[in-house]
Amino acid sequence: MKKLKEKKSLRNEKGITLIALIITIIVLLILAAISVGMLRTDNSILKQSRNAKAKTNEGQVRDNVQLALYNVVGQAALAETDDLSSYMEKAIEEYYSEEAVSVSVNKTAEDKIEGYTVTITVSTDETYTVTIDSEGKITGVTAN
Repeated sequence: MKKLKEKKSLRNEKGITLIALIITIIVLLILAAISVGMLRTDNSILKQSRNAKAKTNEGQVRDNVQLALYNVVGQAALAETDDLSSYMEKAIEEYYSEEAVSVSVNKTAEDKIEGYTVTITVSTDETYTVTIDSEGKITGVTAN
């Protein structure tokens, strides 16, 4: 009778069974496999974050150059000059350091200004080239 009571008491004790433990481990392994897959595929989270950062930086460069252009147009009109490169360089340097900005003028064979190319070095590994047409519109921002 005593042995029968001991068996019943063992059955009533609660605890983690081996099957529950194995099922838990399998679920965790499945979740780990999905997580690793999300990090290593072509459309991974890490790749998406790098692309988002690059687009943000390009947009910031575009906005800074556009703001500088708005400042330059008024100054150049007062100075009555067609060559905006020196004005643009000074205006863009307000957003970046002096050594980081270079502005070159794109001219036709007849020495008519057809646009500008602005090169901005943000850091040692980030350089952007902004092309501006003769009307002052930004036509492209590329990361080099």
